[in-house]
Amino acid sequence: MSRTLAIACGPVALAVIALAACDLPPDDPARDPGPPALLASFPERDAVDVPRRLVLRFELDRQLDPRSVSRNTVALVSGDGAVLLTTRYDIVDSAIEARAFRGGPLVADVRYRAVVDAIRGASGGELEEPITIPFRTATDDNALPPDDAPAAWSEVGPLLAARCGGQGCHGGDRPAMGLRLDTAEGVRETARGVAAIQTAGPREGDISLGVLLGRPALARIEIIGDEGRPEHSYLMLKVTGHEWAHGERMPRGADPLTRDEQRLLQSWIRAGAPTR
Repeated sequence: MSRTLAIACGPVALAVIALAACDLPPDDPARDPGPPALLASFPERDAVDVPRRLVLRFELDRQLDPRSVSRNTVALVSGDGAVLLTTRYDIVDSAIEARAFRGGPLVADVRYRAVVDAIRGASGGELEEPITIPFRTATDDNALPPDDAPAAWSEVGPLLAARCGGQGCHGGDRPAMGLRLDTAEGVRETARGVAAIQTAGPREGDISLGVLLGRPALARIEIIGDEGRPEHSYLMLKVTGHEWAHGERMPRGADPLTRDEQRLLQSWIRAGAPTR
């Protein structure tokens, strides 16, 4: 991760943006401030015989502001009312996923409407009108497709050490930015639940570049209870090249992690980023 600039609140705030140009992401014409648009969905619009136990999925054409995705983002309604859903944001594929609470089946042979609303792109563009996907369920019940087993430290540890933990980067006794990723102890002490100084500043009361740009303070790996939130973890922003990440994409000066490697890291963080 690149050096961050943190300042105390004061009249020099406007000058900081110019001084911190080296910490801003490079100009990218693909970063369109327009509203998100749907690329693909499951089920597709007007699909029939849709499995009654399913994971709704909506793939978008751009990175999202993770704060705009909540349990209220997706509504699933029919003539009988609304279905209680759990919702999450897949930051690797910029997709929103939702499923019926506790995996219960939908009613057989009923027309439903899945509605996605109030999401924002990472550049601030808001959805102009809700995305609506009507579909009809099958008559027979089915088993909910099982989730993939969460990634384990035995898989993620070697990946982090090899791709991010080299000398001069995030390994050794003097890791860059104080973030050490080449050992389990280093991850526990410098990443899990530790504020990313690019977004929060190195000292309490500092204002970071991210805050000046209207972005939230983030942990390097966000953990709440026993669960992690990869979409709110600065480490995931850096490895996926999310536009909220300052400086170069991780790993610096090397090929990006593959999509499968990013998904592995996302799965591990969702499971609470275990290091044993």
